[in-house]
Order: sequence, then structure tokens, then C-alpha cells
Amino acid sequence: MTVRHVSFLRGINVGGHNLIPMARLRSIYESIGCEHVATYLQSGNVVFRRTRAPRRVAAEVEAAVRSEFGHQIRVLTRTHAAMEDIVAADPFPDAEPARRLVLFLESAPAPAIARDLGRVRSGRDEAILIGQEFHLHCPDGIGNTKLLGLLSERRLGVAATGRNWRTVTRLLELSGDQS
Repeated sequence: MTVRHVSFLRGINVGGHNLIPMARLRSIYESIGCEHVATYLQSGNVVFRRTRAPRRVAAEVEAAVRSEFGHQIRVLTRTHAAMEDIVAADPFPDAEPARRLVLFLESAPAPAIARDLGRVRSGRDEAILIGQEFHLHCPDGIGNTKLLGLLSERRLGVAATGRNWRTVTRLLELSGDQS
């Protein structure tokens, strides 16, 4: 049985660094057996179907990108069902979507880190850890928050990548549309 997935490539096509054409990225996914591959925006969001475990797909994509482009990037994946859970668990349903971010973690942080950082505030900004994701609400703008510094990969001990709320909900829709 094939499962619908979403991949998040960390740090590509940002500020002219780690450039990867989306057409080539789609062909990489297809070359490792993924079906119904589509990208969203230019920032490394991929929806696809696959029978293999998501971590194996991530490892194969990371290796292909390293081989072809020389970029050391991380690929994080979620199933469509996990994306449904992430959106359903929304702790900020009344917040403006442009002021929200989901920080996807490669795996759950260590229990001590989760306890210390599970709910963090910085001024009016707030981050809440739910499962393997931090939901951030930044009323004064994502570009102005200090939360991302507090929730750095170094502090968390796991790879992470963020997407704004509009992108998260759109990827949920796109992964649900696959036939």
C-alpha cells in the first residue's frame, strides 16, 4: 500500500544558496520510486506517494542531492496523516496565519530538552511543542522573533526546518489530493 507523504528539505533555495531546481528535485524523487510527485513553492516542499518508510526516502534524497549538487541538506518527512494531526493540534487557531510557523523536528527532542523548552515565551511570542513539532505564534512577525534562536538545532539536539502556517495547510491539502 502506498502512503501519501510530505518532505521538507532544509535550507535550499534560500538567499541564493543550495540552489536546486524543482523539476530536478521531482525527478530525484521519481528516480527512487516515488509516485505522484509534486513540489510546492521553491523552498523544498515535496508531496508524493511511496511504500517505503519515510526515513529511507529522506536518506536516499539526501544522498542524491549530495551526489548531484554537492549540498549537505537534511530532508524531514511526514505522512499525510501526521500532517492532519499537526493541523488538528493547532494551539493558536485564532492567530493570523502570517504570524505563525511550524518548526518540524527530525525526531522528538530528549525528554529533558522537551521539558525545558516545551513551552517557551519571548516577549509576546510563544512556542509550544506538540509531538515532533513546535508551533510558534509571533504576533510582531516571524522575522522579529527571538524564539528561533531559543529553538536552534544546537539547543534541540535534532535537525529542524520551519514552514509558515499557510504552507503547512497547503501541503496538507496537496498531499490529500494525490490520487
